[in-house]
Amino acid sequence: MSASDTASYLLLDHVRKVYVGKRRSSVVAVDDVSLEVRRGEFVTLLGPSGCGKTTTLRMIAGFVRPTSGRVYMKGSDVTDVAAHRRDCPLVFQDYALFPHLTVFENIAYGLRARRASRQQIHHDVAVACQMVNLIGLEDRHPRQLPGGQQQRVALARALDLKPEIILFDEPLSNLDAKLRIQTRTEIRRVQKLLGITALYVTHDQTEAMSLSDRIIIMHRGRVIQTGTPEEIYHRPATPFVSDFIGNANFLDGEVEHVSGTMVQVNLGTASIRLPADQCEPGIEPGEDVVIAVKPEAVSVGPVGDGMTGQVDYAGFVGPATEYRILFGDTFLTALQPHFHSGVAAFAVGDTVGLHFQDDAIRVYRLGA
Repeated sequence: MSASDTASYLLLDHVRKVYVGKRRSSVVAVDDVSLEVRRGEFVTLLGPSGCGKTTTLRMIAGFVRPTSGRVYMKGSDVTDVAAHRRDCPLVFQDYALFPHLTVFENIAYGLRARRASRQQIHHDVAVACQMVNLIGLEDRHPRQLPGGQQQRVALARALDLKPEIILFDEPLSNLDAKLRIQTRTEIRRVQKLLGITALYVTHDQTEAMSLSDRIIIMHRGRVIQTGTPEEIYHRPATPFVSDFIGNANFLDGEVEHVSGTMVQVNLGTASIRLPADQCEPGIEPGEDVVIAVKPEAVSVGPVGDGMTGQVDYAGFVGPATEYRILFGDTFLTALQPHFHSGVAAFAVGDTVGLHFQDDAIRVYRLGA
């Protein structure tokens, strides 16, 4: 990865951040992270709390200095450049609006700091308000607006500076479920409309999937996997990614046979055959493995010639029934879509047939 790569708008080169405590104890928040964001991309840093994603974002914004490594924007080293000189506004989780200023004044704040003309300020604020649907609210104060509109004010304030890149630090986490969907749709629409580069931090998998061109999964300060939403969902690189994206079921197994492009795995009560490219590379007969399969890839039906289990729980979850099924000595979760009445087809205690969607199975070495 070269610092002079002009195809990259943003480049992190082996960035590390270590915090040292009062007793000289150290905590590695970000550990040797290298990543690239191309111009016009929407890239999301996704991971659980404490994985290092927000620290990474703040190093890009200039609020935190890396312990080692470099940060580049448009081919220039900005590691030692002050935050206010980086031209990459950060939209915060708590909006960071000035409560004593109106919507207009909040949006105009950055332009006034740049000594823009009165005419330009009025024009640019009007354009920003139109883009994020705030027309008619310019004279209100933040306390008079619901959370979704406050977040739009924060977005408009960032857009008014006409940045080439915008950073988002979990901007929707304070909103209810319906507002989150509406606001994330608005963010993506505006980003595409203006062609702005966006780097977005969240721990919400659905949010990341719906917004992103690419997702960067972080865990314990490191990048675990990078790919499109489809690649991350269908081809998770590790058991952690498989579980974090979709709450996978895990089954212990042993590789029985490897033949050309097919692998056969013994699950104790049954055996399954699947393509070798769904297994961790180099797996050989006799190895202990872990099978990962997502709940929506487990089909529940009448007992047939294949695998069977016993229903331990059946619950209505809107568009599907969620089943908890005892399979051998392990419990599996299955999501079965409703096709008609929405009533669960099977009850607690029923013996059912199980089928795994073959292309949704991933096989990892034990302890991967």
